[in-house]
Amino acid sequence: MTGFRYVLIFGIILILAGCSSPKALLWEISHDSLENPSYLYGTVHVLGESDFIMHENAETALSASEQLVLELNPTSPDVQSELIKAMAMTDGQTLQSILGDDFDAVAAVFADSFNLDLNQLNRIKPFFVASMIIPKLLNEAAKSYELVFIEKAVGLGIGIAELETVADQVGALDQMSHEEQAEMLRTTAFEIQEQREMFKYLVELYHQEDIKKLNKASVELSDMQDFEAALLTKRNQNWIPLIETFIKEKSSFIAVGAAHLAGDEGVIKLLKEAGYKLTPLPSSGVNMLK
Repeated sequence: MTGFRYVLIFGIILILAGCSSPKALLWEISHDSLENPSYLYGTVHVLGESDFIMHENAETALSASEQLVLELNPTSPDVQSELIKAMAMTDGQTLQSILGDDFDAVAAVFADSFNLDLNQLNRIKPFFVASMIIPKLLNEAAKSYELVFIEKAVGLGIGIAELETVADQVGALDQMSHEEQAEMLRTTAFEIQEQREMFKYLVELYHQEDIKKLNKASVELSDMQDFEAALLTKRNQNWIPLIETFIKEKSSFIAVGAAHLAGDEGVIKLLKEAGYKLTPLPSSGVNMLK
């Protein structure tokens, strides 16, 4: 298994982290010191439109909250400009120099299957190039929980806060060398159908709200153990004091990649260790978007 699995899971953007967690994507956060509860929700950053579900309990929790908290607000103008800068390789390397003899074959697949010209993307970090094809693997229009939540938050007139900056996220990604990231491109080019099947399996686990199995499958399929500390564990730890500040100030709906929920270093357990009560709120099965 190779690194491209991680792109599907992280999904710039699906990241997922095993404990014996109940099956639930939505969790209520409560504490004697809090006037009102807050909520933690696990997302998939990119899904096909037919797979996208908004359960009634999530919409109710967001409506009851005073602010939305995301890993990063993708609609922020600063985020977009900073991300564009962060995508470029500045060490003189190119996709062609990293991929070597495989460049032409990989480029041909990207052009034929995804309508992407690697020559025009030659100085973009391999991870970001690989992430560009995720929506194209879906065979349908893509949809984002973050963007839907932002739209609903604007409609509700509530604020939007962030847990980290572009520099934080890119710093975690840069723990992978360009050569390691380049394996994502090779995997994409030569195992397209396998990627689609794997993504379908992870989506099924997501719909089952089985964050334990989802975490286990994502880590095993992505071969991301060497980077788990930087990409999951450290970020989770960094988020806890920020989450505490947010929920003490006002009731918050915190939406992060579902992989961050479970595990010994997952957000659920870390919040429990900080003294908070985490109550699972399984969905009712009602899709509010239908």
